[in-house]
Amino acid sequence: MALMFPASFPPDRIADPKRRGEAAVFDALQAALDDTWKVFYDRRVPGSRRAIDFIAIKPGHTMLALEVKGGLVHAGRRGFRQLVNKNGQRIATDPYGQTKKALAALAAAAHIDLAQMPVHIAAFFPMMSACAYPWAGTGPHIFTREDLEPTRLRERLSNSLFPQEAQEIKDRLSVLRQRLICL
Repeated sequence: MALMFPASFPPDRIADPKRRGEAAVFDALQAALDDTWKVFYDRRVPGSRRAIDFIAIKPGHTMLALEVKGGLVHAGRRGFRQLVNKNGQRIATDPYGQTKKALAALAAAAHIDLAQMPVHIAAFFPMMSACAYPWAGTGPHIFTREDLEPTRLRERLSNSLFPQEAQEIKDRLSVLRQRLICL
């Protein structure tokens, strides 16, 4: 299990319906990632209203900044639109831009040069099905309700964050399979 900061999802946020998606992703990341991962929830940028929902770090390998958008989020030609009330009002939302700006501000505050490390930015839509984003396929930067399952999330993150390693493993398995067939 990943080492989580804080160790558990904040109790005062569990009852907040706006945080259900974040709670689900918290649990999924904790279960899916091994203990070499450090996952930080709700990292605030000092002196700003900006925050990053999750920062997952695998020391010596990569960092993932993850924005969670709970509720109904639809994608169209003009980007993502999130349902914000029962009257059907939708607002434009840019999870990638939001995360990039917050990550840049957080890195500046912590005096970290992001150019010196592999950084990935992704959006997690835990209340939406992959069917809502058919154009995304299993792309590396969009996660949906199906990815809350720990085994699937682990595999998707591995393939997204370490594609070369994943391909090398697949190649080795293919060679092994061929050799076993020939025996």
